[in-house]
Amino acid sequence: MDIDNAASIFVGTILIGFTCITAAGVVVLINNIFARWWKPVQWGLYPWTEPGMFAVPVNTPADPAKPK
Repeated sequence: MDIDNAASIFVGTILIGFTCITAAGVVVLINNIFARWWKPVQWGLYPWTEPGMFAVPVNTPADPAKPK
């Protein structure tokens, strides 16, 4: 592999990365424009993986070191 091939692969990788970032931004932009008529895009595969889904309040005894 010479420097021309390596440079082409490097530039191609950077351009593909920018394309993916731009595509994600366009999806979010279009979703924000039309959010009034449909549900927002959820990037998670499963809804139970969203933050806070397993936040169950736990009743613990009061800390005996704290004065009441």
